[in-house]
Amino acid sequence: MGTANVAAVSAIVALGIGGPAIAAPAPGAAASSVRQAADPAPSAPPAAAPPAATPKKMGEYAPEQFTAAAEELPADLTDAVARDLGLTPEQYLSDAAAATDAAGVVTSLKRDGVDVVASRIDGTELHVTVASQADVAPAEASGATVTVGTAAPAPSELTLNAAASPLLGGTAWGYLTNATTGEGERCSIGFNGTNAANQPQFVTAGHCVQGTPQSSIMQIVQSRPSDPAAQFGASIGAPLAGSFRFGGGFDSGIVSVTSTGFAPQAAISTWGGAQGAPTASSLAIKGDTTAVVGAAMCKSGSSSGWTCGKILYVDDLVNVDDQQVNEIISDACVLKGDSGGSAVVGAYALGVTSASSQSTTCGSGQLGAFFPLRSATANSVAAQQPGWKLSVAVAAPVPTVHNGSTVFTPGSFTGSVAGGNAQTTVSVYYDGRTDAAGANATATVSSAGAWSVPLPTTPGAHTYRLVSRWGTTSTATTTGSIRTVAKPAVARLSGSDRFDTAVQISKAGFPGTAATVVVASGVDFPDALSAAPAAVKLGGPLLLTMPGALPASIAAEIARLKPKNIVVVGGVNAVSPAVATALGRYGKVTRLAGGDRYETSRLVTSYAFGSAKRVYIATGTSFPDALSAGAAAGSFANPVVLMPGYATGVDAGTSALITKLGATSIAVVGGPVSVSTALAASLGRIAPVTRLGGSDRFETAQVVNTNAFATDSALFVASGVTFPDALAGSALAGAKGAPLYVVPNGCVAQSTVAEVGRLGASAMTVLGGTSALSSGISSLSVCP
Repeated sequence: MGTANVAAVSAIVALGIGGPAIAAPAPGAAASSVRQAADPAPSAPPAAAPPAATPKKMGEYAPEQFTAAAEELPADLTDAVARDLGLTPEQYLSDAAAATDAAGVVTSLKRDGVDVVASRIDGTELHVTVASQADVAPAEASGATVTVGTAAPAPSELTLNAAASPLLGGTAWGYLTNATTGEGERCSIGFNGTNAANQPQFVTAGHCVQGTPQSSIMQIVQSRPSDPAAQFGASIGAPLAGSFRFGGGFDSGIVSVTSTGFAPQAAISTWGGAQGAPTASSLAIKGDTTAVVGAAMCKSGSSSGWTCGKILYVDDLVNVDDQQVNEIISDACVLKGDSGGSAVVGAYALGVTSASSQSTTCGSGQLGAFFPLRSATANSVAAQQPGWKLSVAVAAPVPTVHNGSTVFTPGSFTGSVAGGNAQTTVSVYYDGRTDAAGANATATVSSAGAWSVPLPTTPGAHTYRLVSRWGTTSTATTTGSIRTVAKPAVARLSGSDRFDTAVQISKAGFPGTAATVVVASGVDFPDALSAAPAAVKLGGPLLLTMPGALPASIAAEIARLKPKNIVVVGGVNAVSPAVATALGRYGKVTRLAGGDRYETSRLVTSYAFGSAKRVYIATGTSFPDALSAGAAAGSFANPVVLMPGYATGVDAGTSALITKLGATSIAVVGGPVSVSTALAASLGRIAPVTRLGGSDRFETAQVVNTNAFATDSALFVASGVTFPDALAGSALAGAKGAPLYVVPNGCVAQSTVAEVGRLGASAMTVLGGTSALSSGISSLSVCP
């Protein structure tokens, strides 16, 4: 068939919104109208489709939860939302998620016997009106604001006019009604979907096909909505026999897409946010929803493009060209030729354009009517077209932890699906499990897109296949691997402050007495970093003090320990003479202080160690590396000596100390940024050097302990951000012969999880209160 030229706006293929179609003029003839196709005889409506899974309670819809999803919206769409609705993209999506959940909550309440007589959404707050006081409690339990009363009356009689590569919802299609004259009709695509055999089809308005088309269903090529130069394009397919129905409460039909020249998309055109080209921007469809009064909605159509409004009425039986149609009524602009187009709430399919109060222009007081995809009544696309399934752009599941991560088990494998909601599920298949065998677990996605499924309970390496689903045909897959480690038992040692925490650590390590107690500043770390392995060697705990006053809790602990010797680490600025005097009441005090932190470190090492097989060298300018090394060094009777990591060569004092100790190896802790390559090379002239460093302080702790410990039944973790708890704790870990790992505040580092598995550790002690290491640590939450 030749391509017919469209000479003027709506001249050839514009389907009058309820009025007669406008015909294409024959060459040299004036335009003449053709009559509207006769309505098929009404028949008994089919039974309603089985209800979809619905939420029982409203959730949390903070706009910031939708920041990532908002960034994926086309810029022109966000402009239209701001223009027509006065909303930010984040507000638009949060309101849409709330409206989608609200529709499900109302459905759930009705199924549970609650007499809901009216409902509306105001932003993200659901308001319901119930018939009696007995319905209030269950309605309030759903998170709704509840009143008792009757519904406000909806218009009983609204007489409206019938609305008349990628294949996108909202774009134009049409057909010839007279192949000889070129007369034809134009409508808009609603939503793409499939039949039970997964063959592509799209839904549109039922009144768009009346009588017998004299051609196949064709694409209509437009550069913009209501394009006067629009032309018939290639054949798309054909109407599905018996699917088109207009009246008796219905207005939908199905077109089978049989041409291989089109690729139906799970998306609709947003027309550049208004009146742009049909492919200028699009919106991926993430699911479907039912209508709630007050919800923001938008529509796409080949005459008016992309417009938005608020839902005014739901499930209202409306006169459309003397036919009764169940409609959602909105104040969004709808014009001739928009028939059959897409209506959405957020990214969720709502209905197909059916009717309008306008004809050629939008104005104040406009009304648009949409036949719902789903409805509490038996009049919906789902009920009329039970064999048709909506195509949804399901995003692939994104795990919280990265591919190849190590995690604790038993536990939850968590993640998100962008744009997912309660209609989306995520199934996990471990270790090559097939679809035929069934998923290991399936979870429903939250309104914010979150999911959680159980991890494999057997420790070891596992592969996974995650499948997100909407319906039976819309899916997306993510594959990867994880390693699971058996959860250790977790205990916490903490006190009311850092000093009391040091006391609790001391009691755990020395329930009786101790011959020696080491005391260092709990306010600043430099002098104290060598003290932990020294305390282990001397056979006592490491306790902390204020520079100018001895805390009462520390004094009481020292009195309990009954030491003979008390070693004060640092000069008078770190531990004042007054504190030293107070300590003298409990034992003989020896102060070890040099001219700087490095000389102090050497003095502490010389005092505690007569010899050592290995010396750990750490920077004195930061604390994490030295603290990670402290437990490993102390466990094997080795010291930690501080040096300025930026130095290019070893100083005479440190060289003499290492030689005096008789060390046969040196461990440099940290990467070249912590201890320079030149300094490590210089140390290598004294004894063989091994560098123990990772990409960060947490991996450095892993490397240090991997080098020192082959196995261990227990380990300690402390903050890698603040030093006091790790300082006292490294002395305890060293005394126990166990490794200590510095970790982030809120989660266990991947490297630490791997170490639990490598060591075969069955117990983990958290050092410090929740302000230092949050409950995420004790609950074994793993960092992404």
